[in-house]
Amino acid sequence: TGDDRTALESVVQADQEREWLLKLEKDLVDEAVEEEEIGITLNEVYERLEQLDSDGAEARAAMILSGLGFDQEMMNKKTNEFSGGWRM
Repeated sequence: TGDDRTALESVVQADQEREWLLKLEKDLVDEAVEEEEIGITLNEVYERLEQLDSDGAEARAAMILSGLGFDQEMMNKKTNEFSGGWRM
């Protein structure tokens, strides 16, 4: 089944560690959680995001989709708009 995310967003968000780190970063910056509470510092989150090349996630996802035959228009199409054969 599809949803309102684009194909590109779906692939980027499939990286569960990156998504978790980004949420953790937001929570730490917004002071929704304390470093002592979770046992990880904001600096450690930033270091891991850098190791994962978090900033390059969208470009990598686009390369994956391109390799699967998606053009730019298809990458930016909501997944619920694809026919059954193209849905992820």
